[in-house]
Amino acid sequence: MIKSKNPVIYWILQDNQVTPLISDFLDITKQRVKNFVEIKYLIPSHNVDTLKTAKKLNPTSFTISSAVKPNTYEGYCQKRDLIGDHEFSEGLLFWRTLLADDLGSGNLFKAQVQHELDPGTRAIILQIPTPLGSSSSEERVFYAWIYLAKQAKIPVFGYELLPLDTRWTLAPSLLDGVITTSYDSYTYLTHHHADMKNKIWLIPRYEGRFFSPGCPPIWRSSLGAAYKYQKEEKIDFDKTIIYLPHNVAMTYEYKNLISQLLPFSDDVHLMFCIGKDQVRGTHKHNEIIEIISKKELKKFSYSFHDMNSPWEMAMADCVAACSSCYATSIAVNNNIPTIIFDPMVNMDIETNLSPISSKQYFNTASKFQNSISKIVQSHKKRDEFAKILFTIINKGSI
Repeated sequence: MIKSKNPVIYWILQDNQVTPLISDFLDITKQRVKNFVEIKYLIPSHNVDTLKTAKKLNPTSFTISSAVKPNTYEGYCQKRDLIGDHEFSEGLLFWRTLLADDLGSGNLFKAQVQHELDPGTRAIILQIPTPLGSSSSEERVFYAWIYLAKQAKIPVFGYELLPLDTRWTLAPSLLDGVITTSYDSYTYLTHHHADMKNKIWLIPRYEGRFFSPGCPPIWRSSLGAAYKYQKEEKIDFDKTIIYLPHNVAMTYEYKNLISQLLPFSDDVHLMFCIGKDQVRGTHKHNEIIEIISKKELKKFSYSFHDMNSPWEMAMADCVAACSSCYATSIAVNNNIPTIIFDPMVNMDIETNLSPISSKQYFNTASKFQNSISKIVQSHKKRDEFAKILFTIINKGSI
């Protein structure tokens, strides 16, 4: 076996984890980090269709050998003895649930990975299964790789594909680190299970949305835009990005909105959505914004974006507007936090909004700024996949 010149990370994929969009993301990720780590994608040999679907990733197949002992009293006693006296918080011994639930009672099952590890393997990444959606086969592959990793003293990290904000935290607790794709899961694992010793990350929305079976095409375009602007250094992604669907018909209102963002000027980047047809006299849309809000914009980093490229808003942490409009409807439909600041709006509308809407109305500066503050704090918790992989390779910084 030829040793890679860079450290190697094994990324284990299975049947439910390969879609055209995820394949695109994984391929782009591999290229982005190739200078400091080599990602090798591995797929079980029995996932024949997945091996074909993921062909662009140049995956390697591996086999799982299984040893099964049928239901016996001897097997039950062996499992009971292995579990020992560990108990639930209410005092029920774990082993007593073996006969009360579907934990296999006297069945003994052992799955082992049949694959030689690359000498430069630094970490293993795989999807975290949950009881509400993962098959037995997926769970066995997961546990087999964890067992192999522990034997080889290689750290193993899991990522969220199915929601992790559930009562089942056994699988996440077995890992050295957990990569969450949703803020709900990140908050749940970090606050409700503070006893978990593993590292927990949260990736940006423009990456996290790929790990959803219902990912709309807008996110594929936004990912390309995000990486493009990073490479060109036109946008500082360490800052919270706020997308403003500016309209010349509300020039005064947007000047006021920008002034309310001044307390966050060091922490945010403003993306102005502009249109070629929005002119006043000889002034183009971007010129109008810079003239009217010249004093305020001196405090910010900002950029201009064509309104005909609405997918670019998906790079942002939120959309902030002065009224519902074309851009806010796209944002809401794609679950992008949307904040509307309008001092003229009736106060009651705040409480009359659908509780599941990602759109919020505020008619006071203090409430609007409080909402922006939460967006800024949320952004500070997020790390791109490339940064997480770099951290994993340099284990001392985990």
